[in-house]
Amino acid sequence: MEKITIACKKCKKQMKIQNKPAKYRCPYCSEVIQVRKTRLILEKGRRVSKDFLKTIADLYKTISYKLKLVKNSLKKK
Repeated sequence: MEKITIACKKCKKQMKIQNKPAKYRCPYCSEVIQVRKTRLILEKGRRVSKDFLKTIADLYKTISYKLKLVKNSLKKK
C-alpha cells in the first residue's frame, strides 16, 4: 500500500500511515488519530497541488537556465 505523511494533532510531528481509513497511534505521543476517507481525499488534493506548483517552478528554472546558456554562448562569439 502507498504511504502518506500526516501531522499528529497533539505533538505536531510527522508520521507515515497507510493510505486507508483507520485509527492510527502516534509513535511519539501515543495519541490515537482517526483518519477518515474525506481526510484522505483532502490530503491527496493537497499533495497534487503541491506537486503541480513544484513542477511549474522547475519548468521556469529549466527554461531560464537554458536561455542564460544560449545568451552566454552568443556573447562569446
